[in-house]
Amino acid sequence: MTKLKPTLLLSLVFLFITSSTFAQEKTNRKKKNKKEIAAAKLDSIKAKKTATVSINDKIKSSKKIEGLFTMYQDTVTGNMQLYIKKNQLNKEFIYQSYSMNGPTALFLNQSMHRATSIFNIKKANDKIEFGLVNTAFYYDKKNAVSKTAGTDISEAIFLAEKIVAQDSTGFLIVADGLFLSEKLDPVKPTMPPGIPRGAIFNLGNFNSAKSKYHSIRSFPNNTDVVVDLAYDNPAPLNGGGDDITDARYIRVRMQHTFLEIPENNFKSRQDDPRIGYFGQTINDQTSIKPTPYKDIINRWYLKKKILRQLSANL
Repeated sequence: MTKLKPTLLLSLVFLFITSSTFAQEKTNRKKKNKKEIAAAKLDSIKAKKTATVSINDKIKSSKKIEGLFTMYQDTVTGNMQLYIKKNQLNKEFIYQSYSMNGPTALFLNQSMHRATSIFNIKKANDKIEFGLVNTAFYYDKKNAVSKTAGTDISEAIFLAEKIVAQDSTGFLIVADGLFLSEKLDPVKPTMPPGIPRGAIFNLGNFNSAKSKYHSIRSFPNNTDVVVDLAYDNPAPLNGGGDDITDARYIRVRMQHTFLEIPENNFKSRQDDPRIGYFGQTINDQTSIKPTPYKDIINRWYLKKKILRQLSANL
């Protein structure tokens, strides 16, 4: 019996080591399987992300409105998508807004000319950015100081929209955030401090769910988008005038117009303080004069029809 004890002890040790090794291998296999499953899931997620969505997939149920900016309006939901051509990137356009119907107390009645500005469109990674252009400064290109053009002038990016699809000639984005909002023109006026509550009619808060598109017109040189913007004020202190049906629920009709900057012989005209007119304030950043003003007046590009035809043929 004493001779068998060492043998039995060795057998037990061998069995213990074998079982431990087997358990370790089993644990390693489980870990390996988990890693493989996790890697497979990650690969599938990456594959889904990299799967390209075509523009045709995004506009299946949409009506195409072609022009300066091509629009796609969903025939079911009414949502709008905007197609930006690659040759429209880093290019400047004119924006104008008009109120077409709204409270007269806030000067939102028909055909009120509201805003005019210059904006540009840029691509930033996976987004399309819309930014306002600062036209308040002038730089003489012959002056070395003109190399600092744009320095210390903050950018005004009023919208950055993610690209939902693209092709070889352009990018498709959702346009509701651009038009069914106050990004382009802040319709609701800012009330100055100190005015008693209820002294001025107040639109209330913007309601995107009740806002909608009224009409879209797009032509080769301009695109017009007319929208009905909704505002809710659950407890108005000022009921407005006779033109207000219910001060709690207001709709303002606005027209957003995008224009291509025309290429012609138009030349700006500097102002003269002795004459009354509307103008634009511009500072000459390359001038050392104590009054570096280069203000220009608002004027139309008007030419007799015959002269215009002759200049076009030259």
